[in-house]
Amino acid sequence: MAGLSGVQYSRWPHAIFLRAFMAEYDATKNPVVLDAMVRHFKNDTVRLRARDVVNIEEMIWLYRKTGEKWLLDKAIETYKNNSEDVGSNRDCNLEDLLASKKIEIHNVTFQEKVKLPALLYSATGNKEYLQAALNGFRQLEEFHLLADGVPSSEEALSGRMPHNTHETCAISDFSWATLYMLKITGDVRWADNIERATLNAGLSVVTKEFDAHQYAASCNQALATAGSSTLMAYRANRNAYNHMHSPQCCTGNVNRFLPIYAGAMWLRGQGNTLVKALFGPGTYSHRVDGQLVTISEQTQFPFDDSVILTVTDGSAEFPLHIRIPTWAQNPQISLNGTKLSGVKSGEFFVINRKFDKGDKIEILLPKVAEFKVWCENGMLVNYGPLLFALPVKAEIKKVEIEQYSKSFGYEMNPVSKWNYLFIVDAKDKLPMKVVRNEITNTANPWRQEQSPIEIIVPMAELKSWEFTYRYYNEGKVKKISAMTPYLPARGSMIVALRDSKIIPGRLVPYATSYLKMAILPYCKSTRIPIEALAADGKTY
Repeated sequence: MAGLSGVQYSRWPHAIFLRAFMAEYDATKNPVVLDAMVRHFKNDTVRLRARDVVNIEEMIWLYRKTGEKWLLDKAIETYKNNSEDVGSNRDCNLEDLLASKKIEIHNVTFQEKVKLPALLYSATGNKEYLQAALNGFRQLEEFHLLADGVPSSEEALSGRMPHNTHETCAISDFSWATLYMLKITGDVRWADNIERATLNAGLSVVTKEFDAHQYAASCNQALATAGSSTLMAYRANRNAYNHMHSPQCCTGNVNRFLPIYAGAMWLRGQGNTLVKALFGPGTYSHRVDGQLVTISEQTQFPFDDSVILTVTDGSAEFPLHIRIPTWAQNPQISLNGTKLSGVKSGEFFVINRKFDKGDKIEILLPKVAEFKVWCENGMLVNYGPLLFALPVKAEIKKVEIEQYSKSFGYEMNPVSKWNYLFIVDAKDKLPMKVVRNEITNTANPWRQEQSPIEIIVPMAELKSWEFTYRYYNEGKVKKISAMTPYLPARGSMIVALRDSKIIPGRLVPYATSYLKMAILPYCKSTRIPIEALAADGKTY
């Protein structure tokens, strides 16, 4: 379609829209959907360029459903044409993905396009395509993957430092792209990526009531106000929790990342194979040769280590592939009370048998708390798939957003200290104690004040680490706002304990707190008091 001026309109929205057609057909098998999509690609003969080539995703899907080879030929030719184009999108072509280089282009564009050669591999068997996709994702992880599981996106990919941000769009697009990689490669690590992105980045960018969200979030955010964003593109309110942001791409993507996670919990493999890829409570019905087998999943994952699968109805023989995450320590699986052998982290464990009503599979996925030095200057704590952070209590004020009619947001300013550092021992280890609490709110346990898990670590206040400030425009008025500062220089840590004592610090799951500091500076001490690992009168 072209306008009166002869300018070609973008076909990228077509690809996004047609994903709804794909979901409709997978749910209903209505042949009208396939007919409409075939007509669309036959009638649209415009050469696809730049981000428009994302329509390859639908072409490959439609080719698999219809067997019409011209669709595969069209997809291959479209990708070839993209490799010949020049400009800002060139870093996504086959040649650049295969190269060893640091890619720094628009994040969403890259994530939409990096999966395309993998899709072409799935249809052609050409391993060069797969290698290009794998290398592209390697570049993402090495240069741009943030601690909460999502690549940085300050419009473009921008690094891995604690102050770097990611857009909410990036959470959904990264999960969508890695879901394709999981299906194509069968590698457990892709499911690990979806899990970490959703349970950390995804659940942290929305309010607990799902009435406001951030456009751009950072692993360290000690405040979230109209002028506090470190992202200089667009407005200064990018990390504020607002009812909507402009452009509205991130507002729309709030509604995608949880369905992507839920849709990947159970996957169907070749033949009658059933794949248990992600964990969460619910019920799934698996059709085998016309028979339905219903499986109930009981778990408080990720706060609990146990997942129980129970066949509640039906009987059929099929292989069940159970994902064992790479983070699981000494995982175990029992079938009807009998412990099974050969369960290994980072693999799918296969149970191939006739399943009957009443069969019970118990999966144990133990986690351990681990510290990690991040970007040379800071340190963080992981617990299984969860990133932990120092929670910062917030004074929350609801405000009207002037540039949008009948819109609102929340000003969040800290009312507790945020400027702490970790204290490591003489062997550069961070002593930690894990505390499990009763889950009192099973409907939504992701709340700071009643966290199901806490990790106690020795910390000390770093009094010289203070907010920085920036000017920003609010309409025609120039204002000044505090910003979460960068990490202090490592050399300054030599005097960090001069004015502070070592105390027990409480870390909670990253997504439970609006304001938090996940990556902190660290300092060595040869004398960490025992009481620094005890808090609130609890015994460990």
